[in-house]
Amino acid sequence: MRTLATRLKVSHSWVAKTENGERRLDLLEYINLCMAIGLDPHTGLDLLITSQSSLHRARHDYFLAAETPPKYGARKKA
Repeated sequence: MRTLATRLKVSHSWVAKTENGERRLDLLEYINLCMAIGLDPHTGLDLLITSQSSLHRARHDYFLAAETPPKYGARKKA
Protein backbone atom coordinates (compact mmCIF):
# COMPACT_ATOMS: atom_id res chain seq x y z
CA MET A 1 0.00 0.00 0.00
CA ARG A 2 2.81 2.40 0.85
CA THR A 3 4.61 1.57 -2.39
CA LEU A 4 1.47 2.33 -4.40
CA ALA A 5 0.96 5.56 -2.44
CA THR A 6 4.53 6.57 -3.25
CA ARG A 7 4.01 5.84 -6.95
CA LEU A 8 0.81 7.90 -6.98
CA LYS A 9 2.30 10.65 -4.78
CA VAL A 10 -0.58 10.39 -2.32
CA SER A 11 -0.83 9.36 1.33
CA HIS A 12 -1.18 5.69 2.22
CA SER A 13 -4.51 6.55 3.92
CA TRP A 14 -5.80 7.76 0.52
CA VAL A 15 -4.96 4.35 -0.94
CA ALA A 16 -6.56 2.55 2.03
CA LYS A 17 -9.78 4.59 1.79
CA THR A 18 -9.94 3.95 -1.94
CA GLU A 19 -9.40 0.20 -1.51
CA ASN A 20 -12.04 0.03 1.23
CA GLY A 21 -14.61 1.93 -0.84
CA GLU A 22 -14.64 4.89 1.55
CA ARG A 23 -13.82 7.21 -1.34
CA ARG A 24 -14.40 7.02 -5.07
CA LEU A 25 -11.99 7.75 -7.86
CA ASP A 26 -12.49 10.37 -10.51
CA LEU A 27 -11.50 9.48 -14.06
CA LEU A 28 -7.96 10.87 -13.90
CA GLU A 29 -7.31 9.19 -10.54
CA TYR A 30 -8.55 5.89 -12.01
CA ILE A 31 -6.20 6.19 -14.99
CA ASN A 32 -3.25 7.06 -12.74
CA LEU A 33 -4.07 4.15 -10.42
CA CYS A 34 -4.24 1.69 -13.33
CA MET A 35 -0.92 2.91 -14.69
CA ALA A 36 0.68 2.67 -11.22
CA ILE A 37 -0.33 -0.99 -10.82
CA GLY A 38 0.56 -1.87 -14.40
CA LEU A 39 -3.00 -2.36 -15.67
CA ASP A 40 -4.22 -0.93 -18.95
CA PRO A 41 -7.13 1.44 -18.06
CA HIS A 42 -9.22 -0.01 -20.93
CA THR A 43 -8.76 -3.54 -19.58
CA GLY A 44 -9.65 -2.37 -16.08
CA LEU A 45 -12.79 -0.68 -17.36
CA ASP A 46 -13.79 -3.83 -19.27
CA LEU A 47 -13.39 -5.83 -16.04
CA LEU A 48 -15.52 -3.31 -14.12
CA ILE A 49 -18.26 -3.35 -16.74
CA THR A 50 -18.31 -7.14 -16.85
CA SER A 51 -18.54 -7.44 -13.06
CA GLN A 52 -21.28 -4.78 -12.87
CA SER A 53 -23.25 -6.45 -15.67
CA SER A 54 -23.22 -9.82 -13.90
CA LEU A 55 -24.19 -8.13 -10.61
CA HIS A 56 -27.05 -6.31 -12.36
CA ARG A 57 -28.30 -9.59 -13.90
CA ALA A 58 -28.19 -11.31 -10.50
CA ARG A 59 -30.23 -8.53 -8.90
CA HIS A 60 -32.68 -8.54 -11.79
CA ASP A 61 -33.19 -12.31 -11.51
CA TYR A 62 -33.61 -12.05 -7.73
CA PHE A 63 -36.33 -9.41 -7.99
CA LEU A 64 -38.13 -11.26 -10.77
CA ALA A 65 -38.33 -14.32 -8.52
CA ALA A 66 -39.52 -12.30 -5.51
CA GLU A 67 -43.19 -11.93 -4.64
CA THR A 68 -44.84 -8.86 -6.14
CA PRO A 69 -45.38 -6.19 -3.46
CA PRO A 70 -48.99 -5.19 -2.71
CA LYS A 71 -50.43 -2.16 -4.47
CA TYR A 72 -50.54 1.10 -2.59
CA GLY A 73 -53.63 1.26 -0.41
CA ALA A 74 -54.43 -2.45 -0.81
CA ARG A 75 -55.70 -4.15 2.34
CA LYS A 76 -54.09 -7.28 3.65
CA LYS A 77 -56.19 -10.43 3.57
CA ALA A 78 -57.16 -11.63 7.03
